[in-house]
Amino acid sequence: MAISSAAFAEGPYLSLGGGLHLPNDSSVLYTRPVGIAPAVTTSTPADITFDMGYIVSGALGYKWDSGLRSELELNYREATVNDIAGAGSPGAQNVLGVMANLLYDFGDETASFRPYIGAGVGAGWNKWKNVQGAPSATLPIGTSTFTDRDTAWQWQLIAGVTKPFSEKLDGFVEYRYIGLQANKFSGVSIPLPSAMSRHNDRSHNLLVGLRWNFGTKAAPMQTATAVAPPAPPPVPQKFLVFFDFDRANLRADAQKIVSEAADYAKKNGKVVIRATGHADTSSTPAYNLGLSERRANAVKAALAKLGFKPNEVIVSFKGESEPLVATGDGVKEPQNRRVEIVME
Repeated sequence: MAISSAAFAEGPYLSLGGGLHLPNDSSVLYTRPVGIAPAVTTSTPADITFDMGYIVSGALGYKWDSGLRSELELNYREATVNDIAGAGSPGAQNVLGVMANLLYDFGDETASFRPYIGAGVGAGWNKWKNVQGAPSATLPIGTSTFTDRDTAWQWQLIAGVTKPFSEKLDGFVEYRYIGLQANKFSGVSIPLPSAMSRHNDRSHNLLVGLRWNFGTKAAPMQTATAVAPPAPPPVPQKFLVFFDFDRANLRADAQKIVSEAADYAKKNGKVVIRATGHADTSSTPAYNLGLSERRANAVKAALAKLGFKPNEVIVSFKGESEPLVATGDGVKEPQNRRVEIVME
């Protein structure tokens, strides 16, 4: 009997998406000249509001069979500046971002929908184009136009849902909260220059998109839980004990098989038991040889608890040299992670 568990497809992917971009209001420090003396300025707190804009994103990534995804992303978002300190301010803000993201997919790849979360860090190039501060009670000096850019660290938090369309194509809906730290912009003023600082850009973003997968879906993992015995005798003379990936401890089903082997030896008068350890090819030959030795000794220790003396259990280990299922190098094959118990 065997239990199957689907694995994630591992390999590279390309994603493209776009959607709505809504920057939060921002409190800035607005520095303006006083009178006509260029050395005399005043700094006034001001609030900035934005209209809804758009965001587009493209990413190259890699899916790991653990459910993790790592990717390098390029995104662009733009929104109209709606108002500065109640004065009205035509113009636009756009940000070009380069991000390194790490994401985690929940659930099984056979599910109809798979949620995921993630985060990213990188750099953002923020540009203000023709952003004007008109005269008001708060900003009494003439109109200033900001056509400037600044670069700062950028970060984002991500939550989304994947909808598989095929093995190679997924759709997704995604929410992002993006932050860009402490921008500063210089302006051209009539009659003297001004500046805008302490602009911490924060925004809500909703994207939809497609993800093209170039990897190959891994075959379902097969975990053997028992060996069907031939008849007669009711219990075979060779018993197979299977192990989890990179583990040498006995699972509950493995302990049951060791117990059956011990009962068989006692009932049939077998005085010598040989326990031979094996490993798959997923690591180096030297590491796999040591791992197979630990597995064989784990079976010997379990037989000792069942009443067998040390000289009644002979331990040997083969590493990856004698697979039950022939595979290439670097393959995680569950049936090759085993100890064979033979009665002599």
